[in-house]
Amino acid sequence: EALASGLLLAAALLTKASNVAVLAPLAFVASSRLRAGGRKEAARIVMLVGAAALPVAGWLFRNAVVGGDVMGTAAKVAALGWTAKPVGAWLDHPLFTVHGALAFAGGLAATAWRGEFFWHGGPRTGPVLDAWFALSTAAFLLAPRFVRSPRPAARAQRQASAVCWAMLIASAVFLAAVSVAFDFGPCNYPSRARPFLISARLVSAAFAPFLILYARGFGLIVGGGPRRRLGGVLLLAAILLGTELWLSREVFLSPFNWFHGPWWR
Repeated sequence: EALASGLLLAAALLTKASNVAVLAPLAFVASSRLRAGGRKEAARIVMLVGAAALPVAGWLFRNAVVGGDVMGTAAKVAALGWTAKPVGAWLDHPLFTVHGALAFAGGLAATAWRGEFFWHGGPRTGPVLDAWFALSTAAFLLAPRFVRSPRPAARAQRQASAVCWAMLIASAVFLAAVSVAFDFGPCNYPSRARPFLISARLVSAAFAPFLILYARGFGLIVGGGPRRRLGGVLLLAAILLGTELWLSREVFLSPFNWFHGPWWR
């Protein structure tokens, strides 16, 4: 079990290095098992951490030997036209303003829900839809802080929520760190005019924890029994689906689609 879990964590990091959020459950499991004590538990933790760390260490070593770059991203960064900013210039970034922080958080929430589909050089979205994604995400994630649950959360539930939050925060911090660490030069996205890396797909490891926290807050706000909550989910899904279909109408009507026949018109 420990060996398989460690290898899965390593696979997540090797698939996408930005999946740093997987280190949160690793740290939680390791610390909780070590507190339990015993040589058997210590041996399992060593196996878990070793299985996760050795493949990643091998990959980093290979990058350093072959490409001279530990992360293997130097060529990509150069091709995009990015340049590393001096550490002293990191704080001179709009992310450290109220407007910039809201733009970063709102954009990250929006791309987590709608993805990043482009049409004629622009994303298929609208300001109302993006505002809904941002506001609903904030409301449902923070609901447990302001809405009292009819039943107190069990210890295991509190621990699971803490791990989910740790994964979300780690993912957001990673994207924020990349945003402030580079001058994006002529790059179209991120750009100097909007220097925010807000692609939620880059931190997909945090998507399941995000949905768990969102669903918990949704249930608290909607309230009622299972039928009422199911009705709320179906209504939300219908609104989102209808909105997406409306925003994509130009795509459906394009003559370059094989299904664009006159019945669409």
